[in-house]
Amino acid sequence: YPDSAPSLAGLDIAGAVFSATRACGDYYDYIRTDDETVFVAVGDVSGHGLGPALHMVETRAYLRAVLANTQVPGQALAELNTLLLEDILDDAFVTLLLAKFDTRHSTLVYSGAGHEARLMRGGTQSEPLPSTGLVLGVMSGAAYGNAGPIRMQPGDIVLILTDGFMETRAANRAFFGWEGVENVVRRNRQLSAEKIIAALYDAAQLFSGHASQADDMTAVVIKAT
Repeated sequence: YPDSAPSLAGLDIAGAVFSATRACGDYYDYIRTDDETVFVAVGDVSGHGLGPALHMVETRAYLRAVLANTQVPGQALAELNTLLLEDILDDAFVTLLLAKFDTRHSTLVYSGAGHEARLMRGGTQSEPLPSTGLVLGVMSGAAYGNAGPIRMQPGDIVLILTDGFMETRAANRAFFGWEGVENVVRRNRQLSAEKIIAALYDAAQLFSGHASQADDMTAVVIKAT
């Protein structure tokens, strides 16, 4: 995982992984391509344990290599899918959202492989950022669309999470869900990206009654400043 978040004018970025076991199948990364552009990736390998963790290490390495040759998120995911098909077992797959932030134009372009996100305008009004293609590693020749460019304004917040957050359950079996996530962000929208992640994790733990995590939980928060 990244040692630190990138420093770009107009963006406050933070990420964290809260692993359910010692071997984590979740992944996030920042890939800088120039002084004003950064790719943010968040992914989740199906299953738990050492096998998924190794697939995620492979995914990270492949994606970084692919982005050396293309700046288009959907094309990058298509190439990544081809590479992963060679190695991933028949019953495994990877969900991944790849977002390109361009601070020159204050825009976001993204592509999602079975992975969605949220854009919260002003930290309050939620807009879905739906998946644009299939999960990775299951079908040869899969295509991945690009969504955007989406113009971001100061105060906007992008949430890219793995499903461990949304699938956190209370004692009555209710899910934390995107509704729970969005409510936490609204209450804490004035905080830094790092503190919003801390608030999300604390709220999910409280919701579950501090039960043992059933799944890895990963979050990247990007605030336009």
